[in-house]
Amino acid sequence: MNTGIISLGLVLANIIVSWMAFRNKKFNEQYILKADKIFISRQYYRFLTAGFIHRSWSTLLLNMFTIYFFTSQTVYALPIVPFVLTYFISLLLGNIIQLFAYRKQNGLPICGAQWATAGMMLATIARVGDLPLSIFGLFNMAAWLYALIFLLIYILPLVWPKYGQYKGDIDDRYNLERADRAQIIDDILEKIQKKGINSLTTAERKALEEHSQKL
Repeated sequence: MNTGIISLGLVLANIIVSWMAFRNKKFNEQYILKADKIFISRQYYRFLTAGFIHRSWSTLLLNMFTIYFFTSQTVYALPIVPFVLTYFISLLLGNIIQLFAYRKQNGLPICGAQWATAGMMLATIARVGDLPLSIFGLFNMAAWLYALIFLLIYILPLVWPKYGQYKGDIDDRYNLERADRAQIIDDILEKIQKKGINSLTTAERKALEEHSQKL
């Protein structure tokens, strides 16, 4: 087994999970990353699952083709263990950083494999230098230039959210946050029904109190 086979498995997993999320809104909401789901509901698995869900076919294809470009040439690809570790560590760290950057925008989702892809690119370039990158055999591009363009696409939304993938008008933002708050209260009430009110965390109690005051 080589890195190419592992990367192919990751590409297929991303495509299948994203396709399921495109078709099923409930599935998408269950595994995408949102601030409230982490800070209140403590659903930490979302740090990982969100990395396999993309917001559109264009972002999915960009990430998957990038993984292919950097792993198709076996002689330049990272060994299996460093590749897997770099991919998942970059994914988790990137999602954590982005979550804190958007922590005050509870209704805005975070998803995509861009952080994992970026980590894999940088690690590959650091290991072998400026490898020759062939884009479908049509033209060549310096790997560092491709990596720079890729990073700018995703760094810009992190630094300036209004220009990023979460851009939307005030009504969209309000509706997202309102729906998210309603879902959180439903989850808390369901937890009380199953485990009792003493099972609530401090954050959950605070959310329930704030909701009660608005009624």
